[in-house]
Amino acid sequence: RLKNILKNIALEEMPDSTLTKQCGSCPYLEDCFAKNPDSIFSLKTIPFSKKMSLYTKGVTTVDQYALLPDCTDAAKREILVRSTDEDVYSKDEIKAFLNNLHYPLGFLDFETMEVFRPTEKFLSPMDTVITQFSYHLIEKEGAEAVHYEFIGDGEHYCEREAAEALCSCIKENHCVLMYSDYEKICIERLMSRLPKYKDRLKPIVENLVDLEKPFSAKLLVNRAMEGKSSL
Repeated sequence: RLKNILKNIALEEMPDSTLTKQCGSCPYLEDCFAKNPDSIFSLKTIPFSKKMSLYTKGVTTVDQYALLPDCTDAAKREILVRSTDEDVYSKDEIKAFLNNLHYPLGFLDFETMEVFRPTEKFLSPMDTVITQFSYHLIEKEGAEAVHYEFIGDGEHYCEREAAEALCSCIKENHCVLMYSDYEKICIERLMSRLPKYKDRLKPIVENLVDLEKPFSAKLLVNRAMEGKSSL
């Protein structure tokens, strides 16, 4: 294998490439297989395994994929945005998502850090711990948002105080918005580390709503987002 690597390095021109599942995470994928800007690999709405299957079957561009009966609705919206340069959205699905929200409506965001030297028995080196959170609450339609926050002192493990603060400001009837599932992961980790708060934190987890989902599911597609949904 090493001989083949050295042989390829010595070539004046790039050798023919073989598409494998490892190519999905390779930063040079476009150099080998996606030189066309409308390559099937440029689509953000289908997994790499699907792109790989399509490519090996001769479906190498997004236009070819759009003609197939199994082309997903999300992919169709992404492809349409490319051709029209206008927002494309699924009105009914977005409306259904919004109809699941209710007041009191909260907006939760965590800040965390990695612990180099654990100070608690249940922590390991480089574990992530909560050091801060921000929570904005709108009690009813038209009301001003009220801000709650917690900030650790930076000197000791502060997740007990963070859990207590969370339970104090977030009630069981709150609909709590997050962006991605990171806040859910953080609270579930708190429940595991601090069983004392499990029963009080569980309703918060159950009432979390991921605001990223309409974008990651491509219910709304904007060209400037380049097929991504992360902040």
